Amino acid sequence: MGYPITAELGKITSWGSAEDVTTLLANTRVVNFGVTFKSDEQDITAMAATSMEYMGGLRSAEGTFEALWPNSAPVLGDTAAITFAGGYAQFAQRFRIAIDFGEEDITPLPTATGGWRRFMPSGLIKWSGSYTALAVSDTAASLPTAVNTAAGAATFKLKECGATDATWGGNIMTTSLGHRQSASRGKVELDYAFMGSGALTITAGSSGGPAILPAGAVDKSDWDTNGDGVPDVTWLGQTFTSRTISGAAFLRSLELEATPGQPIKVTGSFRFSDAVTLA
Repeated sequence: MGYPITAELGKITSWGSAEDVTTLLANTRVVNFGVTFKSDEQDITAMAATSMEYMGGLRSAEGTFEALWPNSAPVLGDTAAITFAGGYAQFAQRFRIAIDFGEEDITPLPTATGGWRRFMPSGLIKWSGSYTALAVSDTAASLPTAVNTAAGAATFKLKECGATDATWGGNIMTTSLGHRQSASRGKVELDYAFMGSGALTITAGSSGGPAILPAGAVDKSDWDTNGDGVPDVTWLGQTFTSRTISGAAFLRSLELEATPGQPIKVTGSFRFSDAVTLA
């Protein structure tokens, strides 16, 4: 009989070989991950039965992770910044950008991998976010995007890197403004939310600021490298020495958060796209 294990030997060992998630794993420092396995329960209760009866259905699995950026030397968000073609960002306090890659259930007939659901990412990405600024005495806050107005350019800097800064950027439409103020002392915060319109582009810094995903416009999450409809971007995790979790998986969501007094955080979720093996 073995003994209970502790968490310090756990890690995401590898993810793909030359895909978007390979860049993610190389350029961020993973500090925790979790995996959830599910089996659909199927109701097979007979008429006139005295209690409910079930059998197992198709299995599926998904996971989450949290990481710090960059991998080599995590930095605080105090070098982050926000710039707009038009918009309010006085004394910016923090920002968050979230990418939704989506998922589609494509389980085929027959399910050749032993009763596991098969998934792929959706075709189009969706991105959104929020940021908080402070109200100041000499400038009025800007309202959400006006009717019939196109989205405007925004750049979210992660770190000052010299000639080229590590940034995420694209056109955004401001969807809401929350204004909070009380009679007691305290700063007045303005909470903005936005939707991305069009491409989200990632730029690597000239020094010390690697791209979290491959530099350029973010596109559909990698899941099938040879185009045969079978997932083949393998996720390999370790829970203890010689204890592993493995299976094809794609990035389902990714979130970036920058706050001055905290490390820049990258969190996300992934979907196992076919059978998963525990060893």
